[in-house]
Amino acid sequence: MKIGIFDSGIGGVTVLNRVRYKYPDIDIVFFGDTLRLPYGEKTKEQILTYSREIVKFLIDKEVSVILIACNTATSLALDELKNEFNLPIIGTIDPVVDKLISKNYNNVGLIATSSTVNSNKYFEAIKNRNKDINLISKATPLFVPVIEEGITKGPIIDELCNVYIDNMKDKIESLILGCTHYSTIENSISTKYPNIEIVNSSFEIVDELEKYISDRNNKKGKVEFYISGSQDKFRSNIKKIFGIEDANIYGGNINV
Repeated sequence: MKIGIFDSGIGGVTVLNRVRYKYPDIDIVFFGDTLRLPYGEKTKEQILTYSREIVKFLIDKEVSVILIACNTATSLALDELKNEFNLPIIGTIDPVVDKLISKNYNNVGLIATSSTVNSNKYFEAIKNRNKDINLISKATPLFVPVIEEGITKGPIIDELCNVYIDNMKDKIESLILGCTHYSTIENSISTKYPNIEIVNSSFEIVDELEKYISDRNNKKGKVEFYISGSQDKFRSNIKKIFGIEDANIYGGNINV
């Protein structure tokens, strides 16, 4: 079996790693749209165009299921993509909301890109399930470019947490990491705010994948990375942040 995963950048690798941990025999095709990141400041029309192109690319690679490892693309494009393409496409939001409902939280924080926050998709999904949950949303646009520079801890991350999270820290029980990039700074956030339980969209989306898994075997799955921007920068980042070496990375003009 082969699945597709896409994101604007290295955030989606947190989803890929989780898939590899749970399903080591599954083949994966990953697309990182690093040439056009950050997605969080793009329009709905742009995100929908990019997402359509990438889904078509992944279908050409003969994947059976696609994970949108991007909260922005989930917020702005998932509904249209599911209507247009005849294969399972899984987004990040519904699995996160399922986790929240199961935990019976009353006061929840959300940090995400501007596009994700402004879409109100998390707010709508939560209120449709439980009107009593109070959601505090905060757009946190500087995290993604900092993480894409390979910075996942230290004074810069701490200062951004001060700016983005401090005002809500005493008002919430749980914090949604509403961007898969933010999974790379989960340890920094948890250390700084130990009394807040983190809900990680990178983990929850993979749990949703289970119902589509078939054709299991004992072989080691293959992973192919396709990168629209710099292959060298992506290779350096996944080695520095995730310890991934000798990855099969392709790029250049891949006609997406």
